[in-house]
Amino acid sequence: VFGLPYLAPRMGLVPLVILFVILTPLVIIIHLRFAGVVERSQESKRIPGYVAQYLGPRWGRLSRVVSCLGLLGSLLAYLVIGGTFLSVMAQPLGEIPLPLATLIFFLLGSALIVRGSRSVAWVDLIMIAAFFVIVGIFFFLAFPKLDMSLFRLIHWPDAPAGYGVTLFALWGLSLVPETVELAGRGTMRAQRVLRVGIVSAALIYVLFTIMVLGVTGQETTPDALTGFLRNFSPWVIVLGGLLGILTTFTSYIALGVTLKKTLQFDIRLTERLAILCTLAFPLGLYMLGLKNFLDVLGLTGAFLLGFEGILVLLVSDRSRDALHASPFRLGTLVLVSALFIGMLVELWSFVR
Repeated sequence: VFGLPYLAPRMGLVPLVILFVILTPLVIIIHLRFAGVVERSQESKRIPGYVAQYLGPRWGRLSRVVSCLGLLGSLLAYLVIGGTFLSVMAQPLGEIPLPLATLIFFLLGSALIVRGSRSVAWVDLIMIAAFFVIVGIFFFLAFPKLDMSLFRLIHWPDAPAGYGVTLFALWGLSLVPETVELAGRGTMRAQRVLRVGIVSAALIYVLFTIMVLGVTGQETTPDALTGFLRNFSPWVIVLGGLLGILTTFTSYIALGVTLKKTLQFDIRLTERLAILCTLAFPLGLYMLGLKNFLDVLGLTGAFLLGFEGILVLLVSDRSRDALHASPFRLGTLVLVSALFIGMLVELWSFVR
């Protein structure tokens, strides 16, 4: 949600909306396919465990690497931007150095990751409710300042730049097992949650991008909020920083719990070692200097999450046809091809 407004002036608002129209149903289908796999299983597994079960141990080992790298990339992205927003929120009261703000964000998130899924669910519920309230306040404040002349509608040569970030923004595949477990196996609640959640996210992303772009235009900053908030009073800056923290913190702790369980259940680490790896590796990468927010989002989204989606689609077909080992369905091949083309598009955009 914070990377998209920065890309919109570069690629144009129309191509960004088209990306959402194409990717939203694709992401919903993949998530529902995976929910079906989880529903049919009676064991507590994550993506690598299901890949190993249905595609074989070699693919399972590859999936472990891809899933862990994807989760690490996601945690790193949220750590980078979460520290930025904490620093922004404190500006009216006194400056907090960015490294210190990032460390505070890390420590608060770590405490909830250690506690596990139920704590994450309740914290997410409270924070998402606050998120909607703050976004509503922002729309109310920003509407009189919207300037339609700041919108760049179309610039096709840079349209591919938004693919990886858009896919990242919509993706929550690693959280599907948590969703099914919390909603209850044998019910339709998980499927409804996935449909409504992904569509709601897409609508909020597009509206948020329009709001930021209409105020800052070509001056939009990579994290969207810091440039946007310069146009408002100090109390709005505090509110904006809080919005950023709410958005990134909920994702950070949810994905942290997922990585911990992947390491614990699928890679067979002890719980303590799984927690240590989950907390230490993103912080270590940050300290090594991997702090380019948009590059982390784009590459993680297109390659690691895209490949994860391909594996899940293949697992979905095999889990339904395990007794007959039938060929993969045409619909699956179309979806797999779409994700593979997306990888090539992101690579071309990154190197050009």
